Amino acid sequence: VTAAASWYGAHSDASAVPELASLLQSAPLQAHAQIVSVLAGIGGDRARDAIAATARAGGTDAVHALDTLAGMPGGRDEARRIAVGIAKGGGGNASSALAVLGQDASPEARDAIVSIARGTSENAQEAMSVLGQRGDAESMRALSDLARTAKTPALRSQAITALAASADPKTTPFLISATTDKDAGVRRAAVLGLVRTGGDGAERALVAAAGNADSGTRATAIRGLGMMHTASANAELERLAGGGGDSAPSAFRALATSAPDRATALADRTMSSGSAEMRQAVISSAASLAPADAQRILASALSDSDQDVATSAVTGLADLGGAKAQQALLDVLTSGAPDGVKHAAADALDRSGSDMAQQHQGLVDRWKSDSSKDSEGLERDGDEDLD
Repeated sequence: VTAAASWYGAHSDASAVPELASLLQSAPLQAHAQIVSVLAGIGGDRARDAIAATARAGGTDAVHALDTLAGMPGGRDEARRIAVGIAKGGGGNASSALAVLGQDASPEARDAIVSIARGTSENAQEAMSVLGQRGDAESMRALSDLARTAKTPALRSQAITALAASADPKTTPFLISATTDKDAGVRRAAVLGLVRTGGDGAERALVAAAGNADSGTRATAIRGLGMMHTASANAELERLAGGGGDSAPSAFRALATSAPDRATALADRTMSSGSAEMRQAVISSAASLAPADAQRILASALSDSDQDVATSAVTGLADLGGAKAQQALLDVLTSGAPDGVKHAAADALDRSGSDMAQQHQGLVDRWKSDSSKDSEGLERDGDEDLD
């Protein structure tokens, strides 16, 4: 089949079109793309009709046939009609058909995409994404309308996400208004959208959303403030992190990523007087701080009054690595720390296989947890079996 298609393509003979069209009906699927390409090279109404028939058939080769048809003289309108039918019908080729429509700049293609987006089919959300990728004024207006009137909150949220994907500051006023929507999912989508679009008033809206009654909206707004990387956004994060509310831990994590220097000063205060939850937030964010600050804070936390915090500090130091971190873990084994913390430190040292751990192997073995010893025993048994 491939040889026959190549021969017809080399001769570019219009009389071969019926034979090639017949081959499309009987040839293996893997040969269809080449036959379609040969037909396109020959051109003409009959070749175009054969390619259109392949696209309408909706098989695995339909997408290639659609793309080819759209590029042929007089084929774009037919390709659009077929793509609309495939997209509305759903199925495996629907996404590709929508992509074909997205590349068609005509008002007719846009109207078809909008029609699909206004429905509740599985392709409605993808149609909204295609409108956002088009980015023209009419597509943006359609998305704004869908964000207000789509049939479900999930579809309204998707319309907002697609609208924000353009990163056009002109959409900022609409997104700001959506941050106070009655649906929490819509609010969260609007908050994330503001991070992408920016624009006048975006940061103020995020600050307001960080105090929203819905915990998910608050958390999303706080993450958004951490992505703004402005002095005023960092100041708000520092205020929230130091305020002691339920948003304080997430605010600290965002601050540590956005402004490590400001987070370090707050971390020192938190480790001496903050709640266990806040101290855990500091420990989990230590990797975002300067290495020397991280090592100092984690080493100090090994003696924390909360055993969970101290154990988390062991993990943080093990991940940080380096001689100072190893020495801090080794010192735990001869300290008055709870046995659980000593076990965690010994296991971490044992896993590291460092020179320091090997030099003090006896001490490490003494404090290894039972589970670590059991695992080691199983490995030895397995080695003996192999022998």
